[in-house]
Amino acid sequence: MLPSPRYAFFTRWHLAAPLHEVAAVIEDPTLWPSFWPSVSRAFRLSPPGPDGTGERFRILWRAPFGYELGFDTETTRREAGRLYDSVTEGDLRGRGRFVLQPTAEGTEVHYHWHVATRPQWMRAWAPVARPVFDWNHDQIMTAGGLGLARHLGARLIAQEHLSGPQALARWPDAEPPIPDEVLPERMSEVVSLSPGPIPEGDRVLQRWEDLCFLHWRVEPAVLRELLASGLEPQLFDGSAWVSLVALRTTRLTAPRRGEWVRRPFAQLNLRTYVTHAGRPGAHFLGVQCGHWLLAKAVKRLAHLPYAAADVRYEPDTEGWMMDARGPLGDCAFRWSWAGAPARTSDPLAEQYASFNGERGLYRGDLAHAPWRVGAATALIAENTVLERAGLGHLDALEPDRVSASPGIVAVTSGPVRV
Repeated sequence: MLPSPRYAFFTRWHLAAPLHEVAAVIEDPTLWPSFWPSVSRAFRLSPPGPDGTGERFRILWRAPFGYELGFDTETTRREAGRLYDSVTEGDLRGRGRFVLQPTAEGTEVHYHWHVATRPQWMRAWAPVARPVFDWNHDQIMTAGGLGLARHLGARLIAQEHLSGPQALARWPDAEPPIPDEVLPERMSEVVSLSPGPIPEGDRVLQRWEDLCFLHWRVEPAVLRELLASGLEPQLFDGSAWVSLVALRTTRLTAPRRGEWVRRPFAQLNLRTYVTHAGRPGAHFLGVQCGHWLLAKAVKRLAHLPYAAADVRYEPDTEGWMMDARGPLGDCAFRWSWAGAPARTSDPLAEQYASFNGERGLYRGDLAHAPWRVGAATALIAENTVLERAGLGHLDALEPDRVSASPGIVAVTSGPVRV
């Protein structure tokens, strides 16, 4: 794996505009494409929590030399009208900070941006192209300052751009971004936050994002007929449950093997909840995966019922659209947030093992911090997945519960034969 070069940038904009007007634009990236030439699209992925943190956006950028970058940002600290901290995942991984302060003439905006690059071509070219990347960033921020001034109907009094050590000195206490190659430290951090057992076997670091959970109650006797020997249904609220779960996998990395996927991919899984020898876990009845090569590898190596399928999962201004078509059935629905995500003890989410296998039973282990889950609404237009799985008696268009999560970083391991 090529090393992930680190970059540090600092930008100062001085605008002849009141602080509250500047802050209203800075804190809402969905407005940026209207005035910032380099921002091609921006979507709100999930709402903020009660303290203003946890809000996530996807932002797609065009650089002056023609290349494009996309990443998701999540607010980690928010002091309205003064300071906004965020973390970034995607083509760039790192941290950003906006600081706003009033002046006699208007408002100064300070932007700190410390990132590591992930695309292989950027890593390969870094030794010779770093000055070009620095110049590109300055051009992007210059255009952003001018566009913001026009958007506000104000004058851009001054702007300044720094990079490298000079930029680092402006935010000296910032934690450096963790590059891809420092996996053991990141994995240990994730495992330490998990309330579940420590994973056994070879470990993989994964990031799952933008999950929607569609839950149906099912009679335990009906579900038991679909389970392998040795598995018993878990009961919650007096019922067994099955769930359709839509998600994006945005990271899949293993020590010594590097990054397994270069771009995020979507999947739709049908799962239920079981116990084996007293240990709870999820049991996958089928997974439709939008990455055909990975689907074949996971089916063979992890003993999970993955199948390659046409899976499209994209955000829009009203929420998310899932359309999955493949050997496990067809499913199309739209979902949107109905409440802010919060830490939860929802047992349908908090599962720290999986049990599957066509030739024998295997357990996979999971470790992650507790989920942040919030209420959601869903409109299902088509769903033949339940019927294909032997659950045709359920109302496939009307789940009993709908929830969503912005995502989580997990360490998975296994499979271990049980």
